[in-house]
Amino acid sequence: MSTSKISKKGLTTVPKEIRESLGLNVGDRLVWSITSQQGTKIIEIVPVKDPYTFLKGIRNDENLTYDKIEEVADRLILEEIKKDAGR
Repeated sequence: MSTSKISKKGLTTVPKEIRESLGLNVGDRLVWSITSQQGTKIIEIVPVKDPYTFLKGIRNDENLTYDKIEEVADRLILEEIKKDAGR
């Protein structure tokens, strides 16, 4: 089991073994949600790859801008959140 400490500013570090296991990198995002099962609150954290890194190389388009990539990434993130909400 991995642990981390929350700082005064509410920051925490994702433990190395968790980052490695999930393939997390700088720029990746974590989507947090809270559920309750039998009176116990459970934090669910869904990793979302950095939009630029995730999409880099997928399309060979020299006119592709960061704004276009971010728009596609936002749409993908929303789709994933909707899928998770339907579980």
